[in-house]
Amino acid sequence: AAFSALGAMLLAGGVRSAHAVAFALSDQSPSAVATSFAGVAATAEDPSTFFFNPAGMAYLGGVQTESVYSYLKPQAEFNNNRSEYSFGAPISGSNGGGGARGASIGTSFLTARVLDSDKFGQLAVGIGASVPFGLAVDYDPGWVGRYDSLHSELRTADYGFSLAYKFKFISIGAGFDAQYASAVLTQAIDFGLIGFAAGIPGFAPGKQDGILRIEGSDVSYGFNLGTIIEYLQPGWIPGLGVGKLGVSYRSSVSQNLTGEVTFRNVPQPYASSPAFRGQQGSAELNLPETYHFSIAQDFLKHFTLLGDLTWTRWGRLSSIPITFDNPLSQASLVSDPGLTRPGIATNYQDAFRYTGGLEYRLLNDNLTLRVGAGYDESPIKSSASRDTRVPDGDRILVSTGLRYHVLDYNTPFLIHARVSTDIELAYLHEFVNDPQINRVDTAGHLVRGSYDADVNVVSASIIFRYGPQESAPRPKESKDAKDRSK
Repeated sequence: AAFSALGAMLLAGGVRSAHAVAFALSDQSPSAVATSFAGVAATAEDPSTFFFNPAGMAYLGGVQTESVYSYLKPQAEFNNNRSEYSFGAPISGSNGGGGARGASIGTSFLTARVLDSDKFGQLAVGIGASVPFGLAVDYDPGWVGRYDSLHSELRTADYGFSLAYKFKFISIGAGFDAQYASAVLTQAIDFGLIGFAAGIPGFAPGKQDGILRIEGSDVSYGFNLGTIIEYLQPGWIPGLGVGKLGVSYRSSVSQNLTGEVTFRNVPQPYASSPAFRGQQGSAELNLPETYHFSIAQDFLKHFTLLGDLTWTRWGRLSSIPITFDNPLSQASLVSDPGLTRPGIATNYQDAFRYTGGLEYRLLNDNLTLRVGAGYDESPIKSSASRDTRVPDGDRILVSTGLRYHVLDYNTPFLIHARVSTDIELAYLHEFVNDPQINRVDTAGHLVRGSYDADVNVVSASIIFRYGPQESAPRPKESKDAKDRSK
């Protein structure tokens, strides 16, 4: 029981966000959400390119900032289907009251062009704060899967710095990130089952529950790289404008989550056992790297076709090694089969996301409408590998949104500059292929059932641009790279 509890904590230390497949969050800006994340490594329309592809910063003139707020509301209602003990008796409890809960995400980005030369190219720098992973799942205390999970929460924050350089039709970018991660987990321990198996009078399965709480944190580091290549220029092919290919890479981040392990409601004779006393625990959590392959093609002056293939190396997280500070607790653990060290086998596999989108610019390019759709694979391929902290499955994405240019003027007096402001709004719905679960822990609890699951996301941002004053009216914000680089 102690092993299964710590193993679950470590899984929660990096597993499921309040929304995205497994635990990665792509909801870093409305422009990405509105197109179901299509073209995110190629468009370079706003400062959120800092997160998706740092090379895009070289396309942004002057100083630009973007402040983003997103709200994610998942639904994951569990339907029990004969969850039972290994000896056949049913596990008592409710369906859990709905596991996943809503969560808000705030991100901010700032970019600045520091060199703008026809001869030497464009150089830009940027800083940003993003939320690449997250977890928010709660169940009722007496639910049928309480021995698998009760409360799970993961918070991460990335703080980064990036550089981008563009010359002619090619831009490159690179960045460095410091990532803070913290996790909190609780779950029940079936001391009634433990005592019943040991023949202790008065103990019965499901009747003497204790509670395990574990919290841990760490700071680690990663990097990102990217490039954008303009493979087509306006006028080369009638009806087609600029075409861009974007490729980006965000590295894996290895976290060593370390924190306090505490037990509550431990009955005698187990309350006096060192195995259930407060101690420290740690886990090696390898958060996966991500590759984006994107395309953005302008056509018929007002339209842009977008596409994206995202490859996330979830296989890096196929197992999570575990360490207790208390050697007596460590010696009592039973590791998952096939592992050379004590720990938990997640059996995650690499996964892909395929998305497409369309943008339409009207009202002199002051209003941009967006739509998108896609298919997002889950790294969890079987019901036996899925746990209640990650009620995750393959999903279909459908989204829409807009950008509206609300302000544009040249400042008077001594400081001669052009100031402009955009607002962006987006909505995304995810149809989750109702996940099945058929999971047994080392103590003999089989959680069996299915989830009715879907996700709703709303996102909004304000973009502020400050650049050199222009004598002529603001140029149209088409995706022509020549216009954008001015």
